[in-house]
Amino acid sequence: MGDKQSLNLFVYYTFIFIFVVFFQLLFELILGDGIDAGFLLRTVPLSAIVTVLIFVFDRWRKRR
Repeated sequence: MGDKQSLNLFVYYTFIFIFVVFFQLLFELILGDGIDAGFLLRTVPLSAIVTVLIFVFDRWRKRR
């Protein structure tokens, strides 16, 4: 049962990561700037940080 729960959490946070990356790419396209390698190099770590923060606050909220 623990493996299934771990898999569900992995899928949940992977989805959040992909959603954040997609939202940043969409926002960049709306502003009219080009998407280049430099932008992607900034976007992916930022999305990872946002995902980790969501994970940490979610764990904190469940403990309370």
